[in-house]
Amino acid sequence: MKSTIPMNISARFLNKLGLSIWLALPASEAQFKAALDKIYSYRNVYAVTGYASTIPGLTADMLADAPLSLVNYLAARLEKLDEWGLDKLAALMESDMRPQTTEELISYLQKEDCYLFLPDIFTVEELGRYYLYESGLAEMPKRWKDAIGLVVFGMNAADLENGAFTSRGYIARLCDKKRKKEITVESVPVRYRLPEPGGAFAFDQTEGAEQ
Repeated sequence: MKSTIPMNISARFLNKLGLSIWLALPASEAQFKAALDKIYSYRNVYAVTGYASTIPGLTADMLADAPLSLVNYLAARLEKLDEWGLDKLAALMESDMRPQTTEELISYLQKEDCYLFLPDIFTVEELGRYYLYESGLAEMPKRWKDAIGLVVFGMNAADLENGAFTSRGYIARLCDKKRKKEITVESVPVRYRLPEPGGAFAFDQTEGAEQ
C-alpha cells in the first residue's frame, strides 16, 4: 500500500533583531549553526517561534512544549519510517491511543512492535474473518469456524485488545502498559542534540506557532 503521508517537521528561529529563518529537521549541529549564521545570531541567542508539521495529528503545540533536541530527535526517528510505518503512525494518531506529547511519540517509535496494525481491516466483521481464517490463531475445523458469527467474534476481539478502526486500518496495543522510560535531552543521542535557546535574550516560544 502506497503511503500518501508527507513527512516533514520544520522549526522557525528568530533572533533579537527580528530576523527569522526556517530549518527542516532533523538537522545536524553544523546545519543548525549555518542557519543561525544567516540571521546573525549567536548559537544560543535565539528563540523557537514556530513549528510546522505535515504529519497528521502532530501539532505545533505538541512540539512547542518539548526541548528542541527532542523535536530534532523525533524528526530523525520519523525519517526512518517506511511506508508501512507511516500508515501505522497515521492510524495511531487517529485513535484514542495517540500520543499527547513529543516524548510519548518518541516512546511509541521506540517500541513500535508493541502495536498491531492491519491496514486492510476496517470493520468488526473483517476483523472477525481475519482472526478466524487468516491469522492462524484459531485452530479448529473449518466447519466450526463457519458456525461462528464474524461480527460478534470481531467485536469481542476488538474489545479484548482495546483496538481501534481508523481510515488507515485497524490498530491495537499488544504489549501491557509498563512504566515508561523517561525521555529527556540526556537520553537523546549526541548527534541529534542542538543548543537550546538561552543567553540574555528570550521570547515566548509559542508565539506564531503554525500547525
